[in-house]
Amino acid sequence: MKKQNQISVPAIFWFTLSLAIGTFHLASAQEDLGLRVHQLFEQRCYKCHGQPGERVGGGLDYILDFDRLRTSPLVDLANAEKSVLYDLVSTDYMPLRDTPLSAPEKDLILTWLKAGAPSPSLAPGPAAPDFLNDDQVQNLVDEDLHLQPSSHRGLL
Repeated sequence: MKKQNQISVPAIFWFTLSLAIGTFHLASAQEDLGLRVHQLFEQRCYKCHGQPGERVGGGLDYILDFDRLRTSPLVDLANAEKSVLYDLVSTDYMPLRDTPLSAPEKDLILTWLKAGAPSPSLAPGPAAPDFLNDDQVQNLVDEDLHLQPSSHRGLL
């Protein structure tokens, strides 16, 4: 009688668990990479390239929209080093009129591109705008009141 190869249930369980943990770790690493790039773009690029509808040089107004950015002509996932986005930062052309990105920041962008430009799973939105102080609010109200007909001002 031949001895058959048998795999025990515990062995299958541990093998499956190790695959799941490895996959989770890879996904977490990519999400972390996406979050780090998101934070970098928010800090260094968003003020010029993040407001939808604002047409800055090159027409890029969606720097934090990774799905759109990933499929744009600026990103070449097949050849990350040749991506227009990477070329602009690696040659210090961008950020324009600001301190160039550091070598680790440039490496982070290249690593992100080589990884497929993953999106962060829980990226925070752009920083909240500064609130108006009391004097600014009062000035805006005064300006608005002066635009109203004088017969209506007493009612406002």
